[in-house]
Amino acid sequence: MSYPTAVQMQGTKAEPVQDVEVKRAVSGRPRMRSYHNRVWHELVVLHELTDAEKSTLETHYADNRLEQFPITLQADGSTWNVQYSRKPAFEWIPGGRWRTTVRLVEVV
Repeated sequence: MSYPTAVQMQGTKAEPVQDVEVKRAVSGRPRMRSYHNRVWHELVVLHELTDAEKSTLETHYADNRLEQFPITLQADGSTWNVQYSRKPAFEWIPGGRWRTTVRLVEVV
């Protein structure tokens, strides 16, 4: 099931995960190690939702929290195959809406 189509707010982004570990050798030179052969991303999706949209997102999370699903970022049209990395966070704001932060991780 695709991610709900609620409007995504400014600040929604896909960030590459830093997989390079840097340590120093006895000589002071940097030693670098990468744990992945590919860069993957964490997505932070921001919304201001109505009660109905909040309910839809909660249902999507309950039904798909351990499943892979596609999401399209509205800012640039890029599509990602993701999973939830944690439960969506909801904060009540004036005007009868819910400020929502959803954290997703790219499935590679």
